[in-house]
Amino acid sequence: MTNGFEGVEDITTFANTDAIEAYRANRLNKVALHGDWLARQTSRPKPFVVVDVGAGSSSLLYSFADSGILGHGIAIEPARSRHQFAERWRIDGRYENVENLCTTTDQIPSRPESTDMMLYLDNTLSYMYAQNEQPPQ
Repeated sequence: MTNGFEGVEDITTFANTDAIEAYRANRLNKVALHGDWLARQTSRPKPFVVVDVGAGSSSLLYSFADSGILGHGIAIEPARSRHQFAERWRIDGRYENVENLCTTTDQIPSRPESTDMMLYLDNTLSYMYAQNEQPPQ
């Protein structure tokens, strides 16, 4: 299967460790509001079990983990370069509650635990709340 995102977040394209860390910080910053919003929207007990399809760098799951709302995360990413980036980030950040899988949704192994959320693309949640409180002029 051809994947249009192959080569994106290829770890070998970053100049050094500082460039990798800056990129990671930028990704976390972009998704931070999602976890904050999600935590306020539910009365369900936390932490959540989340499957993120098209997870890319897994930044959304790492953001959830950092904010304490992630019990276990399964990241599904078919692009090998993005999966490898996410996996290195998981190891470097010691995100033991995130599992990065380089696969497609039709190959997801069954899991014994229940899933609280299944997300498709980290920006999906951005459509649920106002990005800018000011109405357009």
